[in-house]
Amino acid sequence: MSSEVKLENQGSIASMSLPNGFAKGKEEPDNGYFEFSDGGSAATKFCYWSREFFASPSDVQEIESVLCKAPHKLDQEEIMQMIPCMAPGRWAYNGNFEQVSFQTQDIGGKNVMVAELKFNDQDKRSLVVFANPDANKGTIEIIWFEAPNKAYDTHKNAVAECLQSIKWRGAEKVIR
Repeated sequence: MSSEVKLENQGSIASMSLPNGFAKGKEEPDNGYFEFSDGGSAATKFCYWSREFFASPSDVQEIESVLCKAPHKLDQEEIMQMIPCMAPGRWAYNGNFEQVSFQTQDIGGKNVMVAELKFNDQDKRSLVVFANPDANKGTIEIIWFEAPNKAYDTHKNAVAECLQSIKWRGAEKVIR
């Protein structure tokens, strides 16, 4: 993992290291979107997006009820409770994917939802982290790695290290 390229001071992320060989790519600061690409392939990306999130108080309670448990694999009922977090967006492309896994995971002291996806109509897989859904601010943070299948396998361990490198702003837990 490289200490040279980092995502810093975005949303609730103080810092996150990026894998070796990744460089800053497309940036849309006004939209809370930042992309880092592997120098060898534009199709291999690590992205951050703080996007609009519209959830009712009952949706937020359901999300909190899943995230407050110890890290675990989500069952179908819990996946349905997390649906408000997963509004279609850049991370989902055309939505033609199958779930490989959905689980909660502790990253830097915060429980987040992690989805591993395989796209049915493309040679692509994705690891997507949904963090800090905030009904008061109307935002959710989405961090994802996407790559063609072979590159996904090559980078998977480095991506896990990057996610574990996340340092959150403040010591409070947004959802607990």
